[in-house]
Amino acid sequence: MKIINQKAFTLIEITFLLVIFGLLMGSLLAPISAIVYQYNINYTENQLEEIKEALLGFAVLHKRLPCPDTDDTDDTDDNGKENNPCIITNIEGDLPWATLGVGKNDVWGNAFRYRVDKNYTEKMDISSSLRTDENKKLKVRRDDTPSTFLTTLDEKNLSRVVAIIFSKGRNAKADDGNDDTNATYVQDFKLDENNEFDDHLTWLSKQTVMYQLIAAKQWFP
Repeated sequence: MKIINQKAFTLIEITFLLVIFGLLMGSLLAPISAIVYQYNINYTENQLEEIKEALLGFAVLHKRLPCPDTDDTDDTDDNGKENNPCIITNIEGDLPWATLGVGKNDVWGNAFRYRVDKNYTEKMDISSSLRTDENKKLKVRRDDTPSTFLTTLDEKNLSRVVAIIFSKGRNAKADDGNDDTNATYVQDFKLDENNEFDDHLTWLSKQTVMYQLIAAKQWFP
């Protein structure tokens, strides 16, 4: 009878195989993590676009923009409704998601933030000059080049921006001055998932609001 000799794996060989397996798994997990993070960014940006559409719909129905939700800063009164009338100290707050009929949170579970020009929270009519706030000129700049602004002022040196919506991103904090202490907000242009600045922001211009009102025959050019 012929005996077949079988060589068993040594401890060193098993360890070597485990190291190789770990390296292979690590090389697979890194791209997957990047793909998931990019998906989360895209999903949140789609949510921001949906919110802009809801704000435009609200403007058509009410001829004004909603005030922020400012009475639930500690999450004890989280009703998602606007706190109207707006006052000078509450022009930024949480998005009034229930008033608009949109989702409250971004993909990371953080409430969307909302800033509005106080002049546009009052009912707009044909006799109105529709001037934006002279003292709080909403502006948006790049995060990587602070001197580069993404929005412009009009011929009267007033902002063309009437509302700003942003997600605080994965780190759940308003980065680089994205808070209610000033009127200049920052847009993220870095897609590196390890970048500390990870807010995602969009804005609504006066021209967009006017066009929507004209298209809905709620305004006359």
